[in-house]
This record gives sequence, C-alpha cells and structure tokens, in this order.
Amino acid sequence: MPKKVPKDEPKEPTRDDIVDALLAPNREAMSAEGMDLSYLLKKLKREMNAKETKVFKGASKDFEDGKLTETYEEAIYSKPLIAWDVRQKARQDAHKLRGDYPSEKVDHKVGFVQPLTIESLSPEDKALHIKALEAITQLLIKNERQNKQQSTGPGNPEGD
Repeated sequence: MPKKVPKDEPKEPTRDDIVDALLAPNREAMSAEGMDLSYLLKKLKREMNAKETKVFKGASKDFEDGKLTETYEEAIYSKPLIAWDVRQKARQDAHKLRGDYPSEKVDHKVGFVQPLTIESLSPEDKALHIKALEAITQLLIKNERQNKQQSTGPGNPEGD
C-alpha cells in the first residue's frame, strides 16, 4: 500500500520543477520585454519562410553607327529567392524549442585541471555538495511556486 503524504508536507521536486525554477528568471525577463513564446513563434514562422532579393550589376554599352558611345553600369533585379541559410537556422531553432534534440553535454575542463566529479570527492565533501545542491534546488522551487501562486491569485485564475 502506498504511503500517504500529509498535505502540509512538501512534495518531492520533479525534474520539471527544477528546470522551471532555473529557467523562470530568464522567461520572466524576456516576457517583460515582450518576448513571450507567442512572439518568438511568430518570428520563427516568418524566418522559416524567409526570402531574399539579390541585385546584380551589369555593364551596358550603347553603340551608334558601330561605335561605342557610352558605357554605364545598371542594376539587374532578381525576383525574391529562398533564403536557405535563414530557413535552416530557423528550422534548427524550432527543433530546439520543441526539445527534439538531445541535451548538449558541456565539458568544463580548464587547461590541465582534472574535472571535478562527484566520484572524486571524499564522502564528507560529497555529502556537503549534495546537501548544498538540495538546498539550492529547494529554494529555487519554493521561489518559483510562490511566483506562480502570486500570478494565479484568486482574481487571476489563468495567470494572465
């Protein structure tokens, strides 16, 4: 039989809780500048249909009675062409936003310094690091939940 968790006892944070807590400040700052998800998706859609117009210049020559009378440069217009480079980058951004790519592994090596791994720590240091990370995670999650509660107060059930 599953153990019942009292309502006043905080629930164990999920992976999504941690990610939301870490990304919340960035999202809030971007939204404050009008760069919410809807805005970004509109721009992304525009980029996925990007076109570019190229103008080519060519030399023209005027002849009269078989003699060259004038040489001048003129612009030769091109119809709008598909901007493949812009579309490719937009497509990649769309896949990243959807989460289609695996997360990138970042190597934090500096010079010839050995990277710090949890396995390389003494048991005491390992316990301290884990405790500190848990405390930071709990603070971030608590802060994010408080922000969500404030934005979805009684007069604002949708958080708008």
